[in-house]
Amino acid sequence: MPTLLRQPLLWFLCISGALFIADSRTANQPDAIVVSPAVRQRIVLLWETQMGAPPTASELESLIAGWIEEEALYREAIRLGLEREDSIIRRRLVQKLNFIASKVEAIMGKMGPENPLSNMSNYYNVLRKLCESADLDPELYFSNPAQAMAAQKGKPQQPSPEMMKMQAEMGMKKEEAQAKLKQSQAEAQLKAEVDTLRAEKEAEIARFKAELEAAQARENALLEAEVKREIEGNKLKLEYERMAAQHEYKMAELTAEERLERSKMDANSRDGQGNINLSD
Repeated sequence: MPTLLRQPLLWFLCISGALFIADSRTANQPDAIVVSPAVRQRIVLLWETQMGAPPTASELESLIAGWIEEEALYREAIRLGLEREDSIIRRRLVQKLNFIASKVEAIMGKMGPENPLSNMSNYYNVLRKLCESADLDPELYFSNPAQAMAAQKGKPQQPSPEMMKMQAEMGMKKEEAQAKLKQSQAEAQLKAEVDTLRAEKEAEIARFKAELEAAQARENALLEAEVKREIEGNKLKLEYERMAAQHEYKMAELTAEERLERSKMDANSRDGQGNINLSD
């Protein structure tokens, strides 16, 4: 236990915790640690990225408590100057400043030096921080644009060649964008006209096809009716021929019977008139 009490890290944590409790109970102090909605959202997003699911209520409470403790230790470390003479922290800060400088340069290159997102004053602040991180005097390498603009406030401003070139490039890009917009609008209008014409042609083809099918159906119906009439006529003709043949056959049969009867009558008549009977 005495060995544990002699550990400087334990005393540092105890002092930091006491400072945190004191600061958290003082609402009007500017150094009070406040967990804003943005901080809470960042903690939740970091947990979701690492774990793949949102934290529960108890997990979120533990995460927020850990962040508060970390923030208290960070502020105490800054107050004690522990970040000084640390090459890792120094390198990390320089990397962040270089990243910010590259983004500012890209924005100014696309939108011009005086744009609503990042202007020359912002760029100067980044360069000044870079010089200070390298223990250099920024006034020896860069001029404050606010002071330069104040000195030239009463003078007529002449655009620099770089500015003129940038403005010309922006004008060309604007014209190119407008030309592309007009071309896309013309292509869209042409496509709409082609689609309309195609729809009209398809409707006309469909109408012609329907009319052709209707005409074909009528023609088929007429042909079918004519075939039926011809078949019925042939049936009647065959029936008539059959009946005529039967009538002729009956007439011939009656004629043959009549001749046979006459022959018999003639034969009987000759026998009664004294014909010689050869059988006697």
